Amino acid sequence: MDYFNKGNKLFVLFNTVIIIYIAIVLVPTIFMMIRRYRDVGIPIYYLFILLIGSIILMVFPNTKLHYVGKLVHLINLWILTKPTKKSVNK
Repeated sequence: MDYFNKGNKLFVLFNTVIIIYIAIVLVPTIFMMIRRYRDVGIPIYYLFILLIGSIILMVFPNTKLHYVGKLVHLINLWILTKPTKKSVNK
């Protein structure tokens, strides 16, 4: 049995394209979120705490903690939609 028959080659190619796309989209998104957190005046480590919490909760989707994951996403959305902190340019 050949593992890389036509169906498996397409599957591997599709997965490779999806992983590359996610990497290309994820990196700028995280940098934009870092900039937004700075604009709002919230320390960046809160973003990393929320991201790590989201990743941990994605690993265990069938637990009762999935409500906590939704709460984490709502907190992140609230922070990202806050108005910019006014400051004097130096």
